[in-house]
Amino acid sequence: MAIKYLAGDRLIGTAAERAEQNAQWVLSTGNTVSGGTLNLTNDSANQDRFAYYDVGAGNVADDWVLRFKIIFDAWSNVGTHAGNAVTFQFGFTDVVPTNLTGETPSQGDWVTFSAHAHWNGATDFRMRTYSTAHDTTTGSSRAEPLTATRWCEITKDGTGCTLKVYTSDAFSGTPEETITETLSTNITNFRYLFTKFYYQNIPDDNTVKIDDVNFYNNQTSATTLTTNWDMSSIGGANLPNGAIFEESDTGKHYMFDGTDTWNEMT
Repeated sequence: MAIKYLAGDRLIGTAAERAEQNAQWVLSTGNTVSGGTLNLTNDSANQDRFAYYDVGAGNVADDWVLRFKIIFDAWSNVGTHAGNAVTFQFGFTDVVPTNLTGETPSQGDWVTFSAHAHWNGATDFRMRTYSTAHDTTTGSSRAEPLTATRWCEITKDGTGCTLKVYTSDAFSGTPEETITETLSTNITNFRYLFTKFYYQNIPDDNTVKIDDVNFYNNQTSATTLTTNWDMSSIGGANLPNGAIFEESDTGKHYMFDGTDTWNEMT
């Protein structure tokens, strides 16, 4: 079940979901969780900034659906030749994401949505994966700078991966874009939800925002919500001192201390 937020600063969810409230996004310098969104910025220092969240070992099944909202604010590549790259990725990996380096990292397996800004003034969305080999399928071209809000859905069904891009949060009707990719080998041990920039000689800033991340575990269609990371409550953000969490599966009650700890009420 997903956490339910009730009046009077009360929450109801499972013990595992309460434990997630203590987890935090790990953010490189310049990235924040604020205003209800995960705010990701890369700049001319070309630092390939990242953010990641440890879902926990064994908590991502073989099949799953990941939905999220993504906001681009004047996304562009101001490079002047083909060697200038701007790439942004969001998805799952099986290694601590700080180990993933370069545009197509081979230090671990991953399945991601990717936005790739070209030096010649066009951006495309991609379904990108790595499992013993790097595979990518490129979608339609979009003009830069790109200012847009999209709702994306990644489905992993065994070795098959599908990215659907929608123009509304209803996730219904014909997608703006559907992109498919097949893993070289199946990946069954995903653990980290992550984002990653790749910058190559780019003298400008780019900001991307992520929100409303919904995860449907052990499913090949978005039927029963497993977890919602709405960026307003994750890691205890915006929860006041004294908030109460009732564990639906144990009957226990916990009180939040205003920082990062839930204390059992007896």
